[in-house]
Amino acid sequence: MKEISIIIPLSTRLRVRHADNCLNSIKSQLLPPGYSLEIIISFTYLSSQTEGGVNRNQSEIEALAKKYGATLFVKRDCSPEYSLAFARNVGGMRSKGAILGFVDCDLVLHPQTLKYAIQYMSHVSAVAVHCFRMKEGPENPIYRDLKNFDNHLVLGKRDDAGKGGCFFIDRSLFLRMHGYDERFYGWGYEDVDMLNRLSSRQIMVGYLLSEGIYAMHQYHEPNTWSSDERAEKNRLMVYSSSDFVRNPKGFAGLSLDMCEKIG
Repeated sequence: MKEISIIIPLSTRLRVRHADNCLNSIKSQLLPPGYSLEIIISFTYLSSQTEGGVNRNQSEIEALAKKYGATLFVKRDCSPEYSLAFARNVGGMRSKGAILGFVDCDLVLHPQTLKYAIQYMSHVSAVAVHCFRMKEGPENPIYRDLKNFDNHLVLGKRDDAGKGGCFFIDRSLFLRMHGYDERFYGWGYEDVDMLNRLSSRQIMVGYLLSEGIYAMHQYHEPNTWSSDERAEKNRLMVYSSSDFVRNPKGFAGLSLDMCEKIG
């Protein structure tokens, strides 16, 4: 039995509603014969997100993991700012699958996403899924009623920049890449950086397009981990060098520290 591991980074209980829809769509996937599914929630937080030494978001996220049979890894980010790259590496390094899927918590996957991603992975080493940005929030029934997924694509706006929020990669290649670069802070461009580093090594990436397999990006207000200033710093870092090993620490940095496993 082959295993595919889905890693979902989470940083706050404000995204639990989004993550609930995301996990619902993942549990509804029909896998090809011979494959099993591992779901990991990678919950990382800052010291400022604690009260009396206890993280104030953890109980809700533990309940969410239990609801969907996900394994939860909890790790305090020792950096001064939250890093999505760090959270992805924590989950990726603690996973078991031969194929790793990194899915943003605010995405909802087409019911056949994993099926087609696995098929593509027999020809390439990495697969990215395009997203549609939706105006409706996570309370909209589309995010729960996946039978109507295709009917609602016309309501969304194609997000051509969003090619890294749902990304699958061969485990051995992920290790060779040193994972995501943990010098990216907040949200944004750490996924573009991964795709660029793959391209610089002429590693082919497949894109789920022709089969109409898309992900829904649930609407939400901008969060505290992202700002124009931070995004610009991340953007400049992406194009500062084309060196494949520009990522000096990767998962050999903070993400290899011990984390607490729950579930």
